[in-house]
Amino acid sequence: MARRFGWGSLAALGVLIATGVAMAGHLDLWGDGTLHVKLALVAIAVILTGVHLRYPRAHLLQAAIFLVTLAIVWEAVQLAT
Repeated sequence: MARRFGWGSLAALGVLIATGVAMAGHLDLWGDGTLHVKLALVAIAVILTGVHLRYPRAHLLQAAIFLVTLAIVWEAVQLAT
């Protein structure tokens, strides 16, 4: 069950990337440093999620994914203001 949730998380991150690309193109944000930080955090989240799927008992990865996700939300709020 948990492994399927991990794959669902990766799918959600894919949707996040697709909608982010559309938004950045529509609002012409490609030169914004905040967007660059957010994209880097999304890439880190994807990598951490993939590693966590490989090593599901590594609880430190869960904490890292949670913190990176909070940082992504923070950057999104900063980008929207």
